[in-house]
Amino acid sequence: MNNYIHQIITGVFILMVCACRIGFLKTSALPSSKMSISKELLYLVQTDQADRKHIRPVLFFGKRKILALQERDLERSRKVAKFYDMDSVKTDNDKLNAGLIFLHSPDSSFRKRAYDIYCDLEKNGTTDIGKKQGSYWKKIIEGF
Repeated sequence: MNNYIHQIITGVFILMVCACRIGFLKTSALPSSKMSISKELLYLVQTDQADRKHIRPVLFFGKRKILALQERDLERSRKVAKFYDMDSVKTDNDKLNAGLIFLHSPDSSFRKRAYDIYCDLEKNGTTDIGKKQGSYWKKIIEGF
């Protein structure tokens, strides 16, 4: 029995050490090359989702990594805000991606913008899918 408990403790320790070494923050939060707004929004969502895919182990290990993740979320949100300021986010898909980036921001003003985007999509989306997705995400946010 003691050997079994020792093996479990050893396994958990190895898992903790491996989780601390996860390099998920090595990919740049923002693209390094010039691309269209739609492609850039897609890149931002992909890096956002990649960060979230690995967040569970990080929750157990160190505030430093969580703070780094929040800074990445803010970088992405600021970039998307610039697109909105330039009135460059036009398609339903781009708006959905922008809303997702804003939704994950630690800044509540960006999360409010996500809600506004989804409300607008629900009412004014140019596609049925855009309207349905806007309604869906709006309800999710309202549930928080």
